[in-house]
Amino acid sequence: MRTVPKLHPKVLLPLECFLKDLIAFNIPIEEMQAIENLLKTIEDIRSKKRIQFKCYKEVISEWFVELDRDRQIRKKSSIDNEVRVVSRMDDLTASVTEQAMSVTRDFVEAQNRERKQFFNYIKQVNSRNFSTKKAWNNLILTFFHEKSVWYFKEAFPQHWELDPTEGPLRIRRRLRRCFINIDQKFFRKEREVEKQKNLLAYLFSKNKYETDSSAFIDRIHTNERITYTSPCLVITPAEEYPGEVLIGSSCVHFVGEQRNSTSDSSVVAEVWMFEEIKEVKKCRFQLQNNAVEMFLTNGLTFLIAFETNASCDEFVNSLLTARSLPNLTIDKNLLEMTQLWRERKITNFEYLTYLNKLAGRSFNDLMQYPVFPFVLSEYECPVLDLEAQSSFRKLNRPMAVQKKSKEDYYVNQYAYLKAEYESTQHLGEMMLPTTGPYHYGSHYSNSGTVLHFLVRLPPFTQMFLQYQDNNFDIPDRTFHSLSTSWKLSSGDSTTDFKELIPEFFFLPEFLVNSEKFNFGARQNNEMVDNVNLSKWCRNDPRMFILIHRQALESDYITEHLNEWIDLVFGYQQSGKNAVDAINVFHPATYYGIDASKIKDP
Repeated sequence: MRTVPKLHPKVLLPLECFLKDLIAFNIPIEEMQAIENLLKTIEDIRSKKRIQFKCYKEVISEWFVELDRDRQIRKKSSIDNEVRVVSRMDDLTASVTEQAMSVTRDFVEAQNRERKQFFNYIKQVNSRNFSTKKAWNNLILTFFHEKSVWYFKEAFPQHWELDPTEGPLRIRRRLRRCFINIDQKFFRKEREVEKQKNLLAYLFSKNKYETDSSAFIDRIHTNERITYTSPCLVITPAEEYPGEVLIGSSCVHFVGEQRNSTSDSSVVAEVWMFEEIKEVKKCRFQLQNNAVEMFLTNGLTFLIAFETNASCDEFVNSLLTARSLPNLTIDKNLLEMTQLWRERKITNFEYLTYLNKLAGRSFNDLMQYPVFPFVLSEYECPVLDLEAQSSFRKLNRPMAVQKKSKEDYYVNQYAYLKAEYESTQHLGEMMLPTTGPYHYGSHYSNSGTVLHFLVRLPPFTQMFLQYQDNNFDIPDRTFHSLSTSWKLSSGDSTTDFKELIPEFFFLPEFLVNSEKFNFGARQNNEMVDNVNLSKWCRNDPRMFILIHRQALESDYITEHLNEWIDLVFGYQQSGKNAVDAINVFHPATYYGIDASKIKDP
């Protein structure tokens, strides 16, 4: 009771409310009297201090508000204290951090200097080794050939292969010496093939840690200013070489890797001087507009494929707009060439070569190899009459329907596939992107067709073996007779409708088994050797090529060649016109299909 007058007014009101609330409970009389006395004392104090009484709920509410306010004040005070403590340590923390960063920076710089010195040494060694190997290789080619003083037969190539150099009209007829890495079992018994090894082969042995392409790229960047680089593929008939194309101040470089079956790799390096570039032409690779073919003044061509069409355009623009190409030529346009052909100022062969080039067909890509027509239908008579219409194929018809009796089969097949396609269109993306009606399930020109015809001529022999899982084809299916090939393509087979390749008009060597490969015996026990041609050429390959070229330039072919051009290069390739002409091939063979998205089942 004595301490009550000393209480703060903020405490008196809550205490009074609490005591009045306590009276409502059943408590002993003695305690009740004590509470009443305490209340009376509080009322006297309140009246003296003129403190107005409030409802106990209001008092309690204000009490809790006050408690919360005190709690916030204490919390803020605590945070302020922590900040003051941390701020006292800021200077020390900053000092320690700065010293640690300084030590780390010094260590990294020292490490980078050591690494840079080491890398520069490795690059110098690799660049020197690369240059040395190239110099030795040039010496060997110069002083150890078969007409030189130091000719060494056991180490000199004894086989022949087709040289990729193109002459006028893109004709490739030159052969060159080569080594053939083909097992003895693929040759006839009388043809013994000894394992040959390059002269001074130990000079070209490669350390497994050596990366020639990296050294070569580094040497390029060291010796000249590089203005453009891009990843790419260089496409050849045998292989695709991944690498990087670089445009320098005076030439274009390609540096890539050739992967071997032993998981080792060797450098592939090409240098194309600006004055050597004769033509740069955009073309397709794998049915996409993402490639360019470069034609050089020395007759070599290079097909370069990029990841995207945009990358291809960027390369072409960088090469043509920012550089001076003194020997760059521009072909006549299609209208000019067609008019020259109509006036017979250029030959049928020249015009077909131009159309193949304009269509993006290349000797570097077996899937887009130049295509020429079957021109003759007579291969068995002793005399060929080039003025008789019966001697020639029907150029207004695809190969598979040279016989009118074969039309119904392909028309019915197209109608059936069209009905199936329309009945499944509601499935949308669930269907493969290559589905759709067609007359023929493959194409008149593909890698298999090219290798089928060129199997006797290296390096296509090695490509054929790789294509056929290291085996020749069944003897009866191997290209052994031109008459048989005509019969199969023109109607006897529903899966074979191939056209010809340009070599049928200028290269007799591919018809002869000069290397004595063992293609086996047919079911009639006849060995497959040279191609059986025709009686009218006395089975002579050179005479056949001569007469066959004359047939291509004959009056009948000249008058009707436009009909075949319409089928292969013109308006009857696709759409309703192709359907009417019975000339629709599998949808996966047409431009626009992304072959990379088609999974191999």
